[in-house]
Amino acid sequence: MEKQGKLTTFSFQRILQLSKISSSNVSIYEDKFILFPLVNSQEADEGNQILIYPTRINDATFILLCYEMEGEASIICNMQEYVIRKNSIFICTPGSILQFKKLPKNAKGWGIVTDSSFTTEMNLSIQTLLPHITQLREQLSVNISAEKALLLNDLLSLTHRIIRENPSDSYYSKKVKAQTAVFGYEIISVMSDLAESMKAVEKKPSREELYFKQFMSLLNKHYITDRSVMFYADKMHLSPKYLSAVVKKVSGQTPSNWIDGLVIMEAKNLLKYSEMNIQEIAYMMNFPNQSFFGKYFKQRTGMTPSAYREN
Repeated sequence: MEKQGKLTTFSFQRILQLSKISSSNVSIYEDKFILFPLVNSQEADEGNQILIYPTRINDATFILLCYEMEGEASIICNMQEYVIRKNSIFICTPGSILQFKKLPKNAKGWGIVTDSSFTTEMNLSIQTLLPHITQLREQLSVNISAEKALLLNDLLSLTHRIIRENPSDSYYSKKVKAQTAVFGYEIISVMSDLAESMKAVEKKPSREELYFKQFMSLLNKHYITDRSVMFYADKMHLSPKYLSAVVKKVSGQTPSNWIDGLVIMEAKNLLKYSEMNIQEIAYMMNFPNQSFFGKYFKQRTGMTPSAYREN
């Protein structure tokens, strides 16, 4: 776990360390690729629960495949909630803030965490992959057919066996990379099919949608130091009233809701994971003093910072 100027992060190396101690059923290839079967939420140990609080996954890609599940799970990624059901894939790109709001129950499937450099070792064509990079950042959760879900499950089951069975095999590395490349191309195929289906209903973003996207981009850069709607309105050369109306219309939430949500997410992460005391957190997050930070936090969560840290 690392402390940066903004959100406390879990690096890939930290996830790797937790994976090595949390479960005997995790497959790890060359400390760059982690593959694990899904477990029931009631069976999850401490290592499997690192994402129950908001966590920035710094330099890793996270993929979740569910092909069986009772009910549904819920994941919050970058303040957007995604519902995960059976026969679905969830893909989270590096730098995202991730939290399991509702853990999967009696789920079957796989989780993958890869180092950012691993994609280059999978022999995926960059020309094939490039058109889908932006799409992967915007379309995180995708429903797939039962047949496709079963195929992906079989691919990952075989990959799991290959990684664990015989690392001394002369073709071990080539077999693992070939398997992961096939899985990678299957994901690209899913995204390509999705893109084609969306073309029929694709529309040009409205002015309000463009303003909202600009607001979210600015918020991601400045939420630590600036919590006023006026600041963002000035940056966008809009009046606070108009910005509030636009953001509310597009997202259903006010700018203040978005600002507070991100600030509280940051504060919760620091309280849970950092070694800073509450006064240091208050100053880092640009509050005038610990008392002001405590009142701000309690008004929005119903708990004091110290109570949340101890909970």
